[in-house]
Amino acid sequence: MQYMELTQDSGLKKKIIKEGKGPSPAPFSTVSVHYVGRFLDGTQFDSSKEPFTFVIGKGQVIKGWDLGVKEMKVGEKCELVCEPEYAYGKGGAGRIGPNQTLIFEIELLSFEEEAVTIEQKMKLAMQKKEEGNDMYKRGLVKEALEKYESAKKYLKDTEEQKGKESVLINGNIALCFLKEKRFNEALKLILPMIDLDPSNAKLYYRKGMALKGLKEYDKSIEAFGEANKLTPNDPSIQSEMAMVLKEKRDYESKEKQLYAGMFK
Repeated sequence: MQYMELTQDSGLKKKIIKEGKGPSPAPFSTVSVHYVGRFLDGTQFDSSKEPFTFVIGKGQVIKGWDLGVKEMKVGEKCELVCEPEYAYGKGGAGRIGPNQTLIFEIELLSFEEEAVTIEQKMKLAMQKKEEGNDMYKRGLVKEALEKYESAKKYLKDTEEQKGKESVLINGNIALCFLKEKRFNEALKLILPMIDLDPSNAKLYYRKGMALKGLKEYDKSIEAFGEANKLTPNDPSIQSEMAMVLKEKRDYESKEKQLYAGMFK
C-alpha cells in the first residue's frame, strides 16, 4: 500500500500495514497503542513494552501522533513518517537529534471517547455494556468486566445512575466477580441493587451464589428462596438450592468429625 499524505505540507505520511474496523477516535479520546520508533536508517530507538495510553489533542505526544492516530481504526497497524515539524523539531529529545525525521509503526488497540453531554454518556454506556455482553458470551470474563466497568463510569451523573441500566450493568459486574470467585465484592455490589430493584430474581440468584461461595449456607438458601418466589419452578434456581443444601450437610458433617476427633 502506498503512503498517503495527512497534511498539506507533506510533513506527515501514513501507510496502512493492517486494516482495522469501526470508527476512528474523536478529538480528546483516550487511546491505547503499541508502537515501535525507528530512524530513517532503520535503527530502533524506542518501543512499547506495555500498551501506551494518551489523550488525542492535548499535546501529550508529538504532533504527528496527535494527527495520525485519530485517523486510525481499532485493530489497525500503520506506519507514520513524521518530518521534524511533526516530531521533535529543532530541539530533538534524548537519542533523537535536531531536525530528525522519524518512522513509527503504531497499532491502535482501543479508545474511549470523552463524553460531555448526558446523551453522549448514555450512548457510550450502552455501547460498552453491549461490548461486555459479547465478551462474556465468548468466555472473556476479564475483558467483559473491563467493558462493564467502563459502562458504569459513563453512567455516573446521568439519570440512569440509580436506574434500570445501572442495575443491569452492576448485576453483570457482579456476575463477572462470581466467575472470578470474588464473592465478597460481588455481594457488596448486589445488595444495593436489590434495594433499587427488589423484584429482580437474577439479583437474588447472584446473591445466593455469592453467599454460597462464602459458605454462608443458610443465607444462601434464603436468597435462592427469594429468587424462587419471583420465578417459580426455575430449574437453575432449584438446582442451586439443592447443591447448597448438599454442601451445607457435607460441611456440617466434616465439622462434626473434626470436633469429635479433637475430644477423643
